[in-house]
Parts: sequence; structure tokens; C-alpha cells
Amino acid sequence: SRSVATEACRRAGNGAEFLARVRDETGIALEVITPEEEAALAMAGCVSLLADDKPFAVLFDIGGGSTEVLWIGRGEDGAARLEDCLSLPFGVVTLSERYDGSRLDGDTYALIRDATHGALQAFEDRHRIAARAASGEVQLIGTSGTVTTIAGVHMRLERYDRRRIDGATIGRATVAAAVATLRDMGHDRRAAHPCIGAARADLVVPGCAVLEGICARVPVADLTVADRGVRDGILLGLMGRATPPPGIGAAR
Repeated sequence: SRSVATEACRRAGNGAEFLARVRDETGIALEVITPEEEAALAMAGCVSLLADDKPFAVLFDIGGGSTEVLWIGRGEDGAARLEDCLSLPFGVVTLSERYDGSRLDGDTYALIRDATHGALQAFEDRHRIAARAASGEVQLIGTSGTVTTIAGVHMRLERYDRRRIDGATIGRATVAAAVATLRDMGHDRRAAHPCIGAARADLVVPGCAVLEGICARVPVADLTVADRGVRDGILLGLMGRATPPPGIGAAR
């Protein structure tokens, strides 16, 4: 097994104290990973969703305390490689706590969206993402509760179904319509929605604002939805280190 901690423990002043308490009370030794390793694990978990006909991809993960944005390219051998990553110091939990996600007004929503868009300016300058996206060279993949919620709302699922969500492709107009629906619902209706629930009702709208800021930087027609990420990257890494039982070949 492997247990990791990410942005909250990287940033918290009492992060070391928290890690010690977890170890003392549960026996679990949490490993604080860097933003770069977090990005690499997210990519490893999502690599099977990369389109063969796109030389580049932007993969993003809107987390609780940070938002990771990855620029992925293909080498001469066709293999995907992580070329660059950016960790934005905000996520759905920190934004909800700062701005009260249960009743986010239009001005605050626009503030979050525009701040996300602005934070990606240097990333855009380095990789010419908009131009490459306009020429059909870039795939956009989102892995986060925000993105899977949008897919579930669009599909009008009576309950969340990972088999239908993971790997789904939804158009930009569909994303915009689902975002508008979520914003219009109000906190109580979001809490009652089978794909959201009370625990996430105040998180999803700040996440939508971050999503729209990212989408404005990557003008592609479709968004690929991933219900996978760091956890799956860790599992694949553990599988790679494991010794198969006698008579069983290596995992493929």
C-alpha cells in the first residue's frame, strides 16, 4: 500500500503535526508528495484516455486545496510524456471556505473564473495552447468531482454511475448548459441531487468557475471526463512493483 498527502499538508503550518498524529493514531505513514509527482500520478491514472490522434493534451484536476494543470505531448515513439505542469494554489474547498460556496454570487463567480484564466497566462505563453487547440491538435481531459458532476447532471442520472461517466465525452455547449443548471439549482437542490449530495453541495459551483477559466484557455469542442486520477496512478505504480503469483503473467 501507499498513502499520500497533497496540497493541504504541503501548505498547512501544522502539517507535520497532523502527519505525526495520523501515524500515532492509525499506524498509517502518510507521504507528502510534490506537485510534480501529483501531476505525474494523475497522468498515469488517465493515460489510457488519451486520444491517439491528438499530439497534445491538457489534463486538469480541480482538487480541494489546489488545481493541477498538465501539458502532455507525444514523443517520436508516440508515447505520452508529461512536458509541463502547473499547480494553482486554490481548489474547491479553499474557494468555498473563502467565498461561501453555498451562495456564490455572480460577481464572485466571475472573479474565480477570471483569476483561473489569468493564472494560466504563462502556461499558455509557453505552449501556445489556444493556437494548437484551434488547429485540432489538443485534447482536454478533466478529472475531478466538478467534471464528473457536470457529466452526471447532463446525463440526468438517478444515481452516480462511474461506468457511464468515466471516459465520456461532452461538448462545450453541453458543459455550459450543465454549469448553468448547477448554478441555478441553489444549495438545497444541489444537496438533494443524486450526483452531488450534501457534502459537496457548496463545492461544485466554485469548481465550475475554475473549470470555465480553464476551458477559456483551451478552446476545443469536447471535454473528456475522467473518474480517475492520482489514486489510479498510485495503484498502477503498486501493480508495476508487485511480483505476480506463480503461473500468472505480468499485468497488461
